[in-house]
Amino acid sequence: MTNMSRTIPSVSVIIPAYNEAGNIAQTTHTVQEALREGGFLDYEILIFDDGSKDKTGEIADALHAEDLRVRVTHNRPNKGFGYNFQKGIEFAQKEYVGLIPGDNEISPESVRNIIAAVGDTDITNAYHATMAARSASRRIISRTFTWLINKLFGLRLRYFNGPTFIRTKLLRAVPRTAMGFGFMMEILVPLVRAGYGVVEVPMVVQPRAYGAPTALRPKNIWRVVKLIFVVFFRVYFTRTIPRLRNI
Repeated sequence: MTNMSRTIPSVSVIIPAYNEAGNIAQTTHTVQEALREGGFLDYEILIFDDGSKDKTGEIADALHAEDLRVRVTHNRPNKGFGYNFQKGIEFAQKEYVGLIPGDNEISPESVRNIIAAVGDTDITNAYHATMAARSASRRIISRTFTWLINKLFGLRLRYFNGPTFIRTKLLRAVPRTAMGFGFMMEILVPLVRAGYGVVEVPMVVQPRAYGAPTALRPKNIWRVVKLIFVVFFRVYFTRTIPRLRNI
């Protein structure tokens, strides 16, 4: 149910998709329904067909034909999840911008809850409520990463890699260099340390109906390790984090 006591902001939703022909339509329809139910009349959906080799691009174009608020970018070759989010920030025309992966793993109810919270504060950050459903190795890596980032930067967030919606002006003001996994951590750390408000929303992940996840690869883990060093150096030594309170 829409909260009538607050102003509903405009929102840009980025949906990255790589070989998600079996998932992209349902993901997009779930987001559209969540936006309607939440009372978000002014929105855009930015689909990034990230060099897909299946029919993801064709399906995305058909979704655009159905609703012109769905905008489609076709990457050639594959650019990566973080790249798509960074480009989406550049393209976004609305007050808030956020991310919903095109793999249809987030339950429709969770998508509704995440989007319904957009505008309550500066940052809406989703976290896994069903971590036990993941493999033991992914649970260990995820929990270790979350603990480490909180410890290093004096934070208390539940998750740093989930679907997140942030005021567009804030996103464009922080340093954003990461194009691979861990890019959201680079954004959240300076914003939360600067005192911007965060609401954390539980997220239920459902089994994939099509395809397989690709996050847990050695090269991705190594990129995240390097990024942690970059952010640590930036925060504590170069102090290049801008003053954001006047934005």
